[in-house]
Amino acid sequence: MGAPFRAYEDRNLLVIRWLEPSPEAMGKLGRKIIEMNSAHGPVLLAAIVGGDCPVFDTATRKALATFFDESESVLEASWTVLLGHTLRQSMFRSIFAGINLLMGRRAQNDTLGSIDAMLDAFTDKGAPVEGLVDSLEQAQVLVPEQD
Repeated sequence: MGAPFRAYEDRNLLVIRWLEPSPEAMGKLGRKIIEMNSAHGPVLLAAIVGGDCPVFDTATRKALATFFDESESVLEASWTVLLGHTLRQSMFRSIFAGINLLMGRRAQNDTLGSIDAMLDAFTDKGAPVEGLVDSLEQAQVLVPEQD
């Protein structure tokens, strides 16, 4: 099994691309966010789900709901960026809608459909976005030929 996600971080901004989501990966992400929060304050998290991402199984979905519940105090905001318009991406939309319903008003995670929407969300939160797309491509969090 390879890395569960690729990550780009800049102070309190964390952008990941899911590669192999699992309950263990949720734990790794949670530890990363706690570390970043300790150093820089509440974290802005965007998780990119490309067309190459496996569908989250039941255990991973439960771990994701637990992750959001336990991360509420260390996340300023979070977004899931679903790239593509495939049947698989529609399934992901349903998964994240269900998790948001389960969580209610706690730890709200907004679902976005494009990188431009993600950049707008970051701008609304005061995060610097100049040069961010290039940095995400260099970190292979964005993969132009796939996204």
